Amino acid sequence: MKELLAVGLITRAHGVKGEVAVRPLTEVESRFEPGSVLRLGPGGERALTVGSVRGPHHGRLLVRFREVSGRDEAESLRGQPLLVDSRESPLLPDPDRFWVHEIVGLEVRTDDGRSLGR
Repeated sequence: MKELLAVGLITRAHGVKGEVAVRPLTEVESRFEPGSVLRLGPGGERALTVGSVRGPHHGRLLVRFREVSGRDEAESLRGQPLLVDSRESPLLPDPDRFWVHEIVGLEVRTDDGRSLGR
C-alpha cells in the first residue's frame, strides 16, 4: 500500500474561473509547477493536474487545476488536502537529514544505546 503525504491544503475558491487558494505544506516548490499531478481527498481518489500557479498571495498559492472548470467546483474543494505518493519525495542533499515520514515509528536511542522510545 502506498503512503500518501499532504503537500497542500485547499483553503478556498479564488475568483470565478476555478482557481483555488492553497496553503503549501511542503518544502518542495516543484510540487505546484504546471503539469504536476496531485491527488485530492483523504485517500487520494482524484487526480488533479496543475494548469497554472501564481503567488504567493497572502501566504497562499493561487492554483488553477485543468480538471476544475469554475468557482462552484473550486469551492467544493475547500478543506481538501492535496497529496503525493511518499515515493515521490526527492533525495535530501545531507545524509543526516530525513523526511518526517521516513522516521515516524522508528526507535530513538542515545549515543550510548539507551532507548528513548518511538
